[in-house]
Amino acid sequence: WPWMRNNPGMTLLMITALGMVSVLGTIFGTHVYIQNQANWREFKQQDNDMFLALVNKLSLTSTKPQQRRVAVLALGSTKDPRAIPLLVDLLGQENEPSILDGIQQSLVSAGPTVIPELRHLNQALKNDLDSLSYGGNSQEQLLASLRLRATQKAIAKVLKVYSGSV
Repeated sequence: WPWMRNNPGMTLLMITALGMVSVLGTIFGTHVYIQNQANWREFKQQDNDMFLALVNKLSLTSTKPQQRRVAVLALGSTKDPRAIPLLVDLLGQENEPSILDGIQQSLVSAGPTVIPELRHLNQALKNDLDSLSYGGNSQEQLLASLRLRATQKAIAKVLKVYSGSV
C-alpha cells in the first residue's frame, strides 16, 4: 500500500498493462480456439466426404467387383466408427465370394472390436441357414452358407491375429 500511494502513476501504468495483457491474451486464446474448431470441422467434413464416396462405390448396382473390393478394403482401413457396422451388414448381404474375402480382410484389420457385431451376424446367419433347410432353394442355401462361413472365418482370423489382446 505505501508504495502504491507514493507512486500512483506507476501503479496505474502496471494495472493498465496487466489489463491490456489480459484482454489481448483472451482475444488470442479465443482466436486459437475458433481456428482449432474450424480445422476440426474441416477434417470431419473430409472424413464424411471420403466415407460417402466409399459407400457410393459399394453400391450393389456397380458392375465391377474389383472396384467394390477396393472400396471395401479402403473402408476397412479408415478409422471411421461407421465403417464397422457397414462392413458387417455388407458381409451379411454380399453375393460375390471375392468381395466376401475383402470384407473379411477389412474386418480383421479393424481388430477385436468387431467381434460382438460378427457374433450377432454369425447367429443371425446360422438361424437363416437353419430356416432355409426347411424350405429354401439350393441357391439361397449356398449363399447363406457362404456368408456364414465368411463370418466364422473372420471371427477365427480376428481371434488368431489378436490372441494376445482378446
